[in-house]
This record gives sequence, C-alpha cells and structure tokens, in this order.
Amino acid sequence: MKTDLTFPYYQELNDYLRSFSKLNAHNPLFFCLKISPANQVKTFYKPPFRKAFYSIVLTTNAKNSSSYFDVIKTNIPNSYLALKSPGLLNSYLHDENGQTEGYAVYFKSECFSFLKNNFETEFPIFNFLNTNFMELPDGAFENLRPYFEEFFMASKQKGANQQQITILKLLILLYALKEYLQYHHQPEEQPIENEDSLFQKYLQLISQYYVEKRTVKEYASLLSISPNYLSQIIKKRTNKKALSFINEKMINEAKSSILHSNHNIGEIAKRLNFSDTSNFVKFFKSKTGKTPMEYKKQRTAKMIDNSMQPILEEPVYHSV
Repeated sequence: MKTDLTFPYYQELNDYLRSFSKLNAHNPLFFCLKISPANQVKTFYKPPFRKAFYSIVLTTNAKNSSSYFDVIKTNIPNSYLALKSPGLLNSYLHDENGQTEGYAVYFKSECFSFLKNNFETEFPIFNFLNTNFMELPDGAFENLRPYFEEFFMASKQKGANQQQITILKLLILLYALKEYLQYHHQPEEQPIENEDSLFQKYLQLISQYYVEKRTVKEYASLLSISPNYLSQIIKKRTNKKALSFINEKMINEAKSSILHSNHNIGEIAKRLNFSDTSNFVKFFKSKTGKTPMEYKKQRTAKMIDNSMQPILEEPVYHSV
C-alpha cells in the first residue's frame, strides 16, 4: 500500500481485503466475495481510500440499507450494479438491513493481456471519473447471478489450469455485463467505436494525471490528436466541454481533501499543484460558488452522527 495525496492507495488485493476483514485472495489477480445474510456486518464504515484494481458489486434485497460511493451518500435501491475503475476515491458506510445477497468481484486488468484490444477499449462499461452505479429492474439480478456464481465457484477451485479457467469465467461475466448494459442502459446516440475509445482513454488519462496536467491541449498531446478534435469528440459524446472533466476531477479531489483530511487549505492547494492558496480558493469558488472554508462549514454542519462522515451532494456524472 502507498499513500496518494492524503489517502491510502491499495496496490494489492490482499492489502485492501485485510484493511477491513480477515478475507484472503489466494490469487493476486482476482477475488470474489459472496454476500449473504450470514456474513453481513450490520454497520461498517471505511474512510476514503483508493485501490489499483477494478471491482464489481451486484446485490439484491438491499432496500433500507445506505452506503457511500465515491465518498457520496447513495440511496440504495433493492437491487443494484456498481462498477468501479482503479484510482477512484472510495468511502464505504454500510448500514445493512441483514437481508442483502450478492457478489463483490475484484480483479486486475492484467488478467486480460491476451485481448486484441486493451481492456479499457474492450469494456467501456467502466468510468474513470465516477462509479457506474445503476438500479436494476425486477428480474435483472436473477438473470445476472449465474455469471457471478460461475466465477465465484471457479475462483474457489485449485488445479494446474484453474487460473486460466477462472479468468475465462470472469471474461464471460464481463461480456454478459457489457451486453446487458448495451440493451438496458444505452445512451440515445452511440459514438462510433474510435470516438468511444478515445473518450475512455481521455478519462483514464485524467484519472492518472489530473494533478499535473490541467489543459485539454496536454491530454490531446498524450492521445496524439489535436485539442480541437478532442474537444469535438467530447462535446459530441457527452454534450459537455472537454475541460469540464478535468475540472470535475480536481473539484472532487479538493472536496474530499477538505472534508476527509487534517490538512489546511494551503497544504491542500500545494498537494493539488496550485501555485498558491489564493489561486486554489479562486478556482474552488468559481466551480462551487463557495470558498473552501464556506464549503467545509456547510457540509460538516450536516453530520450523520458523531461517528460518521459528512454527507456530500449528489454525483455530477453517472454515465455508463
């Protein structure tokens, strides 16, 4: 584990699992937890952190529970699917109803080095800015459950070829999710594959370099395209300016640091690579309408209770 800015960053699955449980991944590339009423903890809070691998959560009977995703309080529907990319800031506050069932899957993209396309291009169902969180309609959990169960059972087996078998089960699960989302959570206009690939790479680069690189021109250079072309693709894909994604990532990081760390505003400004505190305050106010201290005062006034963290506003971006 390493520390990224002010938060823990878990590089290995077992470092993450052992930070809140006695669970152990026998394979460093993947792990599956089967969630049942028998293994639930009534109330569980984990402060903000990052992890360097993907995760998928599928649950049902979760109604009347509450949780945080991307350190944002989320109202939990009866059944949901959540997909998380590496590097996202997470915080968990579970208040379980004792009846939740489902699966939590963790894996590294190295599992799929044999794919013709890179993993991010093949599976654009993952978002590099926010958790893809979606409510499932009646029947969807039971339709998806067999793919998760197959992977879960395979991950428990041992044998000379079992790793390859388990990875193939995981690949089948991912394609099943991709197909489900294409039919049930499809935007009105689908971009052509090349544009979609560039958009996903743009989000991935922002997640990696947002502290160092603040302009569309810098990311266009990394993608070997012109800034104007990149801006056109993002506008067509999302109806938002390309720069807004960079600013959104920076603002989310700033908000989390203000609320979940002991650093003062000057230290946060320095960690986020602003030239001085005044520039950081000016940037923050231009995007939120409040100074950092006004924001902190307002949010910390809405405490869940003395032991829990502040409630944050609803997420800005939830596209699949």
